[in-house]
Amino acid sequence: MAVSILKNALKKTAQAFIDNVSRILSRRKIDDSLKDSLFENLILWDVGVETSQEIIKAFEEKYSSIKEEVEPIEVFKGVLIDFLPDTLNIKFSEKKVSVIIIIGVNGSGKTTLCAKLSKYFEKNNNRKVLLSACDTFRAAAIKQLKIWAERVNVKVIAGEEESDPASIAFDSTKAALSRGYDTLIIDTAGRLHNKENLLRELEKIKRVILKNQDVDIVDIPIVLDATNGVNAILQAEIFTQRIGATSIIITKLDSSFKAGFIFGIEKKLKLPIRFISAGETPDDLIVFDRTEYVKLLFEA
Repeated sequence: MAVSILKNALKKTAQAFIDNVSRILSRRKIDDSLKDSLFENLILWDVGVETSQEIIKAFEEKYSSIKEEVEPIEVFKGVLIDFLPDTLNIKFSEKKVSVIIIIGVNGSGKTTLCAKLSKYFEKNNNRKVLLSACDTFRAAAIKQLKIWAERVNVKVIAGEEESDPASIAFDSTKAALSRGYDTLIIDTAGRLHNKENLLRELEKIKRVILKNQDVDIVDIPIVLDATNGVNAILQAEIFTQRIGATSIIITKLDSSFKAGFIFGIEKKLKLPIRFISAGETPDDLIVFDRTEYVKLLFEA
């Protein structure tokens, strides 16, 4: 199921790129013309200038060092794998409640993702999950989370619109402890990476949660919208510095032609990609595996 979802998503985002790269590398001779063509296609796929240059340099060095007969495309695949981060599973806390705070900019798909994560953790990690509706600024955000939560049969703690998100996070923590939940996923309001007051609000949510000795924040995934391409990395850098993001989740991969940006994540952010979301159903959440990702990329 997950393989077919990812394969279909990659077909939309990368088919032209892969077709062009395969044609370019069939020439075998690694000269300036070939490298220029590779660079042009990497840029068109929104890999970014610096990362594209590094990928081509690494490819040339690796290919020239191989003594036996190897297809250039196979060497290129290996280089792409090396430019992706390793996957690290979430380590749930030994404390009573493990908290996951979902952060990111407006429209990145955080609310939908919260429900998908809830279903995934309950099914695959045997966790008992509670959701916290801390997006109190966006119209209908609380209603949207409740609708998604109902689809996956998960409970939600919510307040009124425009109420203090930190207070809701605190109440949600108490509710999780008193009702026997071991996992709390917090949906936060989308915010631009350059809005100081909103960044301070996220810091307050973290402080409030950690006041309770029986809970622990185990992950702060930043949700990156694949349709934003390389600009998503620029946004994530600020969040990582200020809020301490600990992982990445890529959304809307099935709607993007800019998914090459993920090859710059390892160098820029040094964070693992935990999941890829590529659809609109609760099951469209895929554990990221860099080797499998590149393999399916060239099979799509």
